[in-house]
Amino acid sequence: MPLCTFSKYLDTAGYRGSEIWNASFQQSHSEIKELTGPQISRQVVALLQAWLYYGLLESVVEKKIEVSYLMRPDIDGNRYLYSRNLHFALQMKVFELRANPGRQPLASIEIQQNLGLAHDWVSRFVAWSHPSFRPKLDEEYPGFMEQLETVVPAVIRLAEAIEQMRLYAVPEEPTLGTLTWRTPYPVASRRRSGLKSLGWCAFQIKLLEDTVNQSTIDWLVVCDMKQDPLGHETCTAKACARNDIDESTYKQAHICQDGRCQKILPNVHKVMAILKENQIPVIHLEVSNTAKARDQC
Repeated sequence: MPLCTFSKYLDTAGYRGSEIWNASFQQSHSEIKELTGPQISRQVVALLQAWLYYGLLESVVEKKIEVSYLMRPDIDGNRYLYSRNLHFALQMKVFELRANPGRQPLASIEIQQNLGLAHDWVSRFVAWSHPSFRPKLDEEYPGFMEQLETVVPAVIRLAEAIEQMRLYAVPEEPTLGTLTWRTPYPVASRRRSGLKSLGWCAFQIKLLEDTVNQSTIDWLVVCDMKQDPLGHETCTAKACARNDIDESTYKQAHICQDGRCQKILPNVHKVMAILKENQIPVIHLEVSNTAKARDQC
């Protein structure tokens, strides 16, 4: 594939993107009409991986990238995406943008537009993975979704890395909108099971999915970040049985005899001032001999 704009990748490769978008893979290219369902599945997934991973990165760095640069063979002989060298490519883009201030506004817009297009396709894949639609794909194109689900998480992690690179390289350029990435249903389900096996409760998992990016959650699973499961046996996605406090029945544990001591609270104004300086406030509590607590921020 020659270097081309991200949005024109499928056309340049000779495929009809509208047919792929509508899951009519057999009609997307004249050369695959006579192939079997499994063969079509493998070829279309390979195309989508090439476009949404290599093509997306090439659109950012504006250079062709050798497949071997971000690929490695596993012990089974198959080759898999491997992002160890990714930061070199993104770092090169940072240097380029900072050396050409006049190029920054347009480059920032183009990167966000390409990420938006990739996001639209990933959202489409998530819809395909839903139990109400997936059986149709599995019947017509066996193996397609299983293979695609091994690619989508890597595409999402790449997209998140690119966006962070953009924010780091050109922080003054406007952000057109925040993209919320979702993984296919089976991928999300397997990852939740992995977190549960590490002691994360349903509420903690839901909180992760609502507040941090996909790359962070993947990192927690891969690094076996454990939580203490004690007290979380009855937690649900809506409430944490261990950490939620019923304020109507909660009574403060007093250290004074008369039970009239004041609540220990940090200096909110100091905390806000520290945060505005992009620093991290540290709350240090001290108990004096007179059993009165004071805080330092």
